[in-house]
Amino acid sequence: MTYNGAVILLYSCDTNTYAPIRFSGIINPDSVLIPINDKVKDINNRPVVAAIVSAAQGGHIYTAFGRSKNQLNDLEYIAANGYLTFHKETESYIVTSREKIDDLELDGNIVSLSKKDCIARGEGKLDLGTNMGRVGFIPIGNAINYIQQDSAAIEIAVAIDFFFSKDAMGVMSEAIESSHNLQGIEVLEMRHYQTALKELMGKTEYDKVYPELARYYHFPKLPSSLEYSLLVADIDMAWNQDERAFVSNGDIGIAICGAKEVNKYVPGLIEVKKTGSGRSAKTSMQMYFEAGDDWFYFIYSGTTMQAVSSVKAFNDHIDNIPQDKRIQKADSKKNLVKYNYRKAALGTKKRFLNKYALEDEQL
Repeated sequence: MTYNGAVILLYSCDTNTYAPIRFSGIINPDSVLIPINDKVKDINNRPVVAAIVSAAQGGHIYTAFGRSKNQLNDLEYIAANGYLTFHKETESYIVTSREKIDDLELDGNIVSLSKKDCIARGEGKLDLGTNMGRVGFIPIGNAINYIQQDSAAIEIAVAIDFFFSKDAMGVMSEAIESSHNLQGIEVLEMRHYQTALKELMGKTEYDKVYPELARYYHFPKLPSSLEYSLLVADIDMAWNQDERAFVSNGDIGIAICGAKEVNKYVPGLIEVKKTGSGRSAKTSMQMYFEAGDDWFYFIYSGTTMQAVSSVKAFNDHIDNIPQDKRIQKADSKKNLVKYNYRKAALGTKKRFLNKYALEDEQL
């Protein structure tokens, strides 16, 4: 059947009225598929998306599903292209690739909107709008928007990579690995971690090494593609409107620390905070981890990573490196900003913990 007109999604998650999707094409009544891609517009000629979005002004999180964003420059935390259809089993609208519609276990981004409970979910590679210069921050997992409650949460694995003392990171990984009271990570049970491994390694390498991971519950030899400063396998983060930041909840599952596999949950706190908007927007990050009686604190802001620990050897490794060896110069040809690292002041760490009403050196 050929249809030329517009498409309206029927759901009652809010009281707003949105412009219908402009559509012209063949429709199969038994399997309605509406294209969602960069070329699709609504009847007002605005781009249509399926995404969980953060407002450029104020950071408010909302869902734009089968409609235009409130503002064109609002950031899409997670988005999906492909086809829009209705999934009867979950009573949800979904947007994903044609192949994934037939098999939801396949890789690739998917965004869904439940008619039943008005919860929007996105799964895959996220973009939290981080602009950290030379610090790599790759979040992969799930973003959830509880539309009627006006709240959001993300459950992700995140790869964090930065230029730092290898010896200092070795002290941290050894502290985590030797803390026998820490709970181990069930690496095979976490869907978002397996999704992250596929994204970071590529499906070919993942398929090659997965049998050993399934057998030993760790990699006998860590693939070079996973040699990150930190690879967090499991972390729940929620939007803190007061701080205008994503803040972690509960223990943090660290899979890799200092390019060494540790696979343990540690008490800790991570804050990812965005300031400004548009091209001038910047992201700061603070991280605090405990391993037994030891703790480690990092703060990245501007172009500087600072860190301090209760472990003297960690601090000494930073101090013992000459200042000029702790600097990465800017490279305009590669669009790389300058970067440096140094030891943090104890007061900075104390203020971070106090902000979230955490006792110093205790979580």
